[in-house]
Amino acid sequence: MPQVNKYECNKCWFDLPDGWGYHFYITNEEGKRIPWFPRVFTVEDIWGKGLSPELVCQLTGFNSDCLCLDCYRTFEADLGQLPGYHSYYVRYNWAEEVCKWVAKDKRECPYCKSKNVKTVLELVGEICPNCKVGVIEKTCTGVQQWI
Repeated sequence: MPQVNKYECNKCWFDLPDGWGYHFYITNEEGKRIPWFPRVFTVEDIWGKGLSPELVCQLTGFNSDCLCLDCYRTFEADLGQLPGYHSYYVRYNWAEEVCKWVAKDKRECPYCKSKNVKTVLELVGEICPNCKVGVIEKTCTGVQQWI
């Protein structure tokens, strides 16, 4: 079972969103990205059978938790798939070939438009952007059980 993590500075306790640092999403009928737990339900459960490979790739994605290093706001962005995960979770053996792991969003803060953005996972082990002394650490807080 995947662990749930806390991400924070070991000196000033500047913290980032808890979780895995990323999550899968599926786009609903209104175009909104909603968290998707692929082991609980599949794309076909939501949209029905017979979807083309291209449509499945358009409807699903992989959001990373991000931090703007200029305004210090956090947000989610699809900066590209992690190879090997998408095809397993979508449950189509062609997904890796068709989706090409292309980012759907720009690496840009939606609030201040800065390009000075890093994912939470990229910040682990790096100097804290807040105090410039400590290091961002990842600590396991528990285990998420699948429904």
